[in-house]
Amino acid sequence: MHDTPTVTRQQIIDWIEQFIETSPLNTMQDDSGEPAWDAALVGFASGADPLWQQYKNSVYNLSI
Repeated sequence: MHDTPTVTRQQIIDWIEQFIETSPLNTMQDDSGEPAWDAALVGFASGADPLWQQYKNSVYNLSI
């Protein structure tokens, strides 16, 4: 049996924040060199929350 690696919430947040901060794609695409995006806001939610089904239904209804 293989050990499953454990990834913490903080590791995921750190990866996302580092990507946004260092990605060459995060640019205004002009000579200023300014980033297009500030630091990411990262949150977590349970996939079992019934609110997700409501969101899914709302988005589906908008697309038909």
